Amino acid sequence: MIDANCHLQFDALWEQRDAIWSRAQQAGVTQAVVSSDFLTAERLVRLRHLSSDGWIVAAGWHPLFPRPLTALATLEKALLAQPTWGLGEVGIDTRHQPLAGQPEFLDHQMSLAAGRFCILHAVGPGSLDACYQIARAHHLRGMVHAFSGSVQQAKQWCDLGWYLSIGGPITRAHAPRLREWVAQIPAQHLLLESDAPDLPPQDWSGVSEPACLVQIAQAVAEIRGISPEQAQQLSRQNALDWLQLSA
Repeated sequence: MIDANCHLQFDALWEQRDAIWSRAQQAGVTQAVVSSDFLTAERLVRLRHLSSDGWIVAAGWHPLFPRPLTALATLEKALLAQPTWGLGEVGIDTRHQPLAGQPEFLDHQMSLAAGRFCILHAVGPGSLDACYQIARAHHLRGMVHAFSGSVQQAKQWCDLGWYLSIGGPITRAHAPRLREWVAQIPAQHLLLESDAPDLPPQDWSGVSEPACLVQIAQAVAEIRGISPEQAQQLSRQNALDWLQLSA
């Protein structure tokens, strides 16, 4: 399996990253994508360290974190220096701040990452539709992380060629909206993520980590009527296609 999105650069995980990866490998996870939250000097050091250790890295400014006036210049410099890095976690979040200004900043970030893979955060009223209008104008190999929209919206993103990722919330007993789109989208557009340290599965003890993909794949298998092994292989192949990696 490939974890399509996690955050090992977070303080909560950084010192335990070797143990986390050992547990992930034991669970059958062969690779993981680490996406950034912001790009301070310390964060960039951690991202470069993870990249040199073989992790797949995405850089960008998350919509919930403050950004300096130099944010876009910092991102551009990082991407120019790291041609294999993707863009993420970027997007729009309208839960705690107004929409104004967020679409423009997302558009600028996407403009700096043409042709790269992208991890998109779209949470809050109007965020998915606003992100969709921007994504249409850019040539990115994108995925919407922790997708929570309607089936209609899900199919719209799939028609655009994007992937949709699901994490721990799909294991919860009352998640009809998530179960609906997971069941109905084309299988080749589905990815699995831990979003570590956030969004752990229902019966997981502690924060989320890549090893959680076993429970997530089990839930997806039950919803789609396939075996857990098929769900794991499906998500792995989709991730390889999204990231343009060989098996």
